[in-house]
Amino acid sequence: MSLKFKSQQKINPRDLTAPRKYYATAVTGSIVDLEELAEFVSDQSTISEADILGVLKAMERTMVREMLKGRSIRLGDIGSLVMTIQSEGQEKPEDVTSSSIKKARVNFRPGKRLRKMLKSLDFSKVQDQAA
Repeated sequence: MSLKFKSQQKINPRDLTAPRKYYATAVTGSIVDLEELAEFVSDQSTISEADILGVLKAMERTMVREMLKGRSIRLGDIGSLVMTIQSEGQEKPEDVTSSSIKKARVNFRPGKRLRKMLKSLDFSKVQDQAA
């Protein structure tokens, strides 16, 4: 199965005056939500959809609590979630304060199986839609 993509015109964020260029952008379909994931997993196991959903919701709460403690989350072979921050550069180390921080993000680092899938992707271009 190939990953679908389209061309999309974008600005160069490092040079806003540069001419816009076209870049490949992944085309995503519908979203699989937590309830649907629980249903899919339930269909492949002896565990009820409600039990799986309860575990996933408890896992979400636990992940938030542990990440607030500064811990990374390793999800077995799926991958890891790591908190990262972006900040403004300062001339001296003592000038770096909490007000220097612009934003925090959660970075997903895929496990071995997902990395293998990413390396073996096949791509197919879809017809661009007229705006």
